[in-house]
Amino acid sequence: MEKLQREFLSILKSGLTGEKTEVSVTFDSIEALKLAVKHKVEVLFYYGIKNSGIYTEPEVWEILRERVIDIKAKQVRQDTACKELYEKFRENNISFMPLKGAVMKNIYPKADMRYMGDVDILIKDEQYPVIKEIMTEQGYSFKVENSHDYVWEKEDVLYAELHKELVPLYNRDYHAYFNDGWKLAKTETENGFVMSDEDFFIYIFTHLANHYRNSGIGIKHFIDIWLFIKEKPDIDKEYIENEIRKIGLFDFIRNVADLLSVWFEDGEETEKTDFMTNWIFSKGAYGNPMNISTSMALRKVKDSGTEQGLKARLYLKRLFLPYKNMCRQYPVLRKAPYLLPVFWAARITKALLFKRDRIMGEKERIDGLDKEKVEEYRKNLDYVGLDFPEKEE
Repeated sequence: MEKLQREFLSILKSGLTGEKTEVSVTFDSIEALKLAVKHKVEVLFYYGIKNSGIYTEPEVWEILRERVIDIKAKQVRQDTACKELYEKFRENNISFMPLKGAVMKNIYPKADMRYMGDVDILIKDEQYPVIKEIMTEQGYSFKVENSHDYVWEKEDVLYAELHKELVPLYNRDYHAYFNDGWKLAKTETENGFVMSDEDFFIYIFTHLANHYRNSGIGIKHFIDIWLFIKEKPDIDKEYIENEIRKIGLFDFIRNVADLLSVWFEDGEETEKTDFMTNWIFSKGAYGNPMNISTSMALRKVKDSGTEQGLKARLYLKRLFLPYKNMCRQYPVLRKAPYLLPVFWAARITKALLFKRDRIMGEKERIDGLDKEKVEEYRKNLDYVGLDFPEKEE
C-alpha cells in the first residue's frame, strides 16, 4: 500500500473512532483532500484531521471546512424532507423500507459522517400511483423511471430513488436471491420497514459487490462494512456465511475481510490487498464510466458465450432495450406490447435530443473496447472472487 493511502485511511479511522493518528512530515494534505472529495468522505477526513491535530495547508483547511459545512446543511435538509415523506407514506398506508445510506448513517458515531448523494427507499410498485401523487404534493419533480426505480427530486433538498426491487434485474444472479426484496421486511417502525441486521448486512455487501464488478465503488462503502461488523458484534455470522455462499460471494467476502483488516486493524498486506486497494482508490465514490462499458461488454460475452460482434451487440443493446426493461420505463407496453417499436423510437429520439453528450461519451467508450481490455477486466474480477453469470440455458 502506498504511503498516502495508508495515511489517508488512518485519518478516516481517527475520524470514526476518535483515536489519534500520526502522519509523516511529508504528508501531502492537498492530495489527501482530493481523495476525500473523490470518495465523498470529507466529513470523516475533517474529524480525523481535528482529532489528530494534523497540520494541513491553510487553503486545504478552508476548502475542507466549507465542504463540511455544506454537507452538514445538506444532511439537515435531507433528514427533514425524509421525515416529512415518511409521515405522508404512513398517512396513506404506503409500505416503504429505507435502504443503504439512509440506514447506515444511524450506525456511524455521528450521522453527518456518512455522506448521502441520494436517499434510496424500497416501495411496492402497485402502490406507485398513490406515491406519485404524494411526491407531487410534497413538491418533488419527476426525473426518470429506470428498470428498477423511480427518481424524484426536490431541488437542493432531496434526490429520492424509489426502488421497485433491491437489485436491478440485469444483475440476474443477485436479483434471483433478493427478488423484489419484500420477503426481507421483518419489522415495521415509525420510519418504515426494516430488515434484520443479518439480511441488511447481506444486502449492503451484495450492493458493494455489484458496484465493484459493474463500475467500481469507493472507500465509504467498505467503511460501511467494517463499521457495521464492529458495531454489531452479536450478528449471526453463520447465517451470513451460508447466505453469502448461496449468492456466490464467499470468496469475495473473504478477500474484503482481509482488505479491511489491512486498512483498519493492522493486518498483513498481501499482493491481493494491495491490488484491491489500488483498484478502489482509483475508482472514486461511484466508479467510472469506462468501467461501466467494460463490465457491460463482459456481461454480453458471458451471456452469449462469444466475443464475435461484441461492439455491434453493445450498440444494439443500448439502442433497443429488451421488452422487460422497456415495460419498466413505459408501463403501457404491458398492455400493448405491439407498441414496442414505437417506444424504442421515442426513447432513441429523446436521447438524441436531450442526452447527446452522454451518447457520444458512451460511443467513445464502446469504440475504445477491445478483446484484451474485456479479458483483463474478467481476470481482475476473478482475482478478487467476482464474476458475471454464464449464459442461461
